[in-house]
Amino acid sequence: MRFGEGVGRQVISTKDARVLGTVRRFMVEASAGRVVAIQIQGRAGADLIDWQHVSNFGADAVMVSAAELLRGPASPWEERYVRGEFDLRGNLVLTDDGEAIGRLADVEFDESDGRLRALVLDQGERPVDRLIAVGPYAVIVPA
Repeated sequence: MRFGEGVGRQVISTKDARVLGTVRRFMVEASAGRVVAIQIQGRAGADLIDWQHVSNFGADAVMVSAAELLRGPASPWEERYVRGEFDLRGNLVLTDDGEAIGRLADVEFDESDGRLRALVLDQGERPVDRLIAVGPYAVIVPA
């Protein structure tokens, strides 16, 4: 699945079948090469759900254990992420040896565990299992 396909999908609590909001963006931990949290639109304050609490990222909805597990940003980095400063799409993709390989159009990930599979660039795909760094300007990948 791609981030672009997941954005806008409803997030529903399996505890009480309540709609909690919709997926706004995915928070990626670069070194682990995986989604670590989802930002939910439609919630004030407590708008992150850690990936470990996602019970199923289905074709029609994202199922999470309970609304009580939603939280606010826990660090300055997470606050910047929630504000959109680290949106990946549109960023330049650089290798760690300084070669620009394109602009990031989307990210493909495994919806069962959040692991990144590939970067979808403006001129093709690049398989990836980890990132070196994610910033407001660029995404850095191994050469």
